[in-house]
Amino acid sequence: MPYRNLGNKAHTYIHLSSICGIAIGLPLNKVVLSISLMIGLLNLIVEANFRTYWNNLKEAKITWLIGSFWLLHVAGLLWTSEMNFGLSDIRIKLPLIVIPLILTCKPITERKEINYIFLSFIGSLIFTSFYNYLSYTGIIHDYKYNDIRGLSLFGSHIRYGILIAIGAMLSLYLFFSQQKIKWLCAMLFAWFAFYTFYSQIISGALAFGIGVIAYLLFYIYQYKRQLFILSSLVLVLLPTFVLVYMYQSKETKPAKLDLTALDQTTKKGNAYVHSTLGSQHPNGQYIFVNLCEVELREEWNNVSTFDYDGKDKKGQILRYTLMRYMTSMGLKKDAHDFKQLQQSDILNIENGNADINDTKSGILARVSGIRFQIQNNIDPNGHSLLQRIEYWKTGWQIVKTNWLIGVGTGDTQVAFDKQYDRDNSPLVKENRLRAHNTYLTVWITFGIIGIGLFVWLIAFYLKTSLLLNHPLAFVFILIACSTFLIEDTLETQTGVTLFAFFYALLIVKINPYRS
Repeated sequence: MPYRNLGNKAHTYIHLSSICGIAIGLPLNKVVLSISLMIGLLNLIVEANFRTYWNNLKEAKITWLIGSFWLLHVAGLLWTSEMNFGLSDIRIKLPLIVIPLILTCKPITERKEINYIFLSFIGSLIFTSFYNYLSYTGIIHDYKYNDIRGLSLFGSHIRYGILIAIGAMLSLYLFFSQQKIKWLCAMLFAWFAFYTFYSQIISGALAFGIGVIAYLLFYIYQYKRQLFILSSLVLVLLPTFVLVYMYQSKETKPAKLDLTALDQTTKKGNAYVHSTLGSQHPNGQYIFVNLCEVELREEWNNVSTFDYDGKDKKGQILRYTLMRYMTSMGLKKDAHDFKQLQQSDILNIENGNADINDTKSGILARVSGIRFQIQNNIDPNGHSLLQRIEYWKTGWQIVKTNWLIGVGTGDTQVAFDKQYDRDNSPLVKENRLRAHNTYLTVWITFGIIGIGLFVWLIAFYLKTSLLLNHPLAFVFILIACSTFLIEDTLETQTGVTLFAFFYALLIVKINPYRS
């Protein structure tokens, strides 16, 4: 008997190990995830305690709710024209039904066992985040990464940023609930906070910030219900304040520039172009002033294999990237000042960094780049926020013509491709992606019934977390809700597994922390 040495609790041990394996695999890789899922499901089948499974399932409204959302994907095949894409989407979404099923049929309710799962997840995050950081900074490898995405070696940098934020919230929870490891948890929280700041992942920073605010809101709700309503209103209005900040110029614009007072020729005798039309850099200087492209073209092509009249690694027009970069340094755009650029500056420009501030570490550098995108939204290509705005505009056009039943499980990308063509979108073909907004994607795919079910799924969970006095569940669902606004979280295996795992783990029984 394979379980003889483990005694009567063999299935329980294997079950807990498989759940810990999922927790470890989320930050690590999909192989560990898939193997752990299969072990957990097979263990239930071998144990064959089907009567208990069914009794547990009958009580689990959460599981039926998320399961019905997966079944909607199956039903969506009835009105899709791209069956292969539809079947692939159903396969990717399988964790939505498998993970809640595993955790409901054989729930983990002991505080000690749930803490094992939390610590497995945090341990995997510690390993992967330290490896990422040491590799990116060159401490353990000498490879030079092109951009900050090199800080995520185990998967999508966006998904990993969200995982780090969740790890920080788990550390914060354990800080208050586990006195023996209180200071270790404080150090872990500090590390995850630093990593979030350093990695420049907007989704991760958003998730981290929302997580901290959610904790505060939860405890305000426990003691001051009226204050909770006011605090929630502040949370809703916060994005408005952020947008106002982003649209404001970084500094007061200078007085009108007297172009006749500027040098008309370079030190080599070539004519300058002086124009205040077009973009102004956030540092207050005009990009198309003190510009001599004849000299820039010659100097650039002498030091780089990237053509001056071509594109950088982000697909942006390289000469504009160069002009903006030199403007951010306060340099004239001529041969004399070009020679002040270091080799690191050349690499930055080739990599598509149009502002020297964008090359600095920290989330503020990323914010600086986004502010420039908003204030100079001419060409969306190569700019993550501007591209998202185009995705949202296109997605809303699809919703308006398919609001009732949607386009079906497999036709979302097809609908986007057609709408981009109808709208003569400025996005180049490789940038014509899907909504990058989970709410829009669900509405586009399944219509009003789909988005209604999805919102109900979230609202029910939010209400339950408050009724059960469960801070972690409350924090998790608010993090999920916020990241759904800017990401298609449920369109990848890791994103689906992340959502289904914590959705089911944190609230799967009436009291998930029974002593």
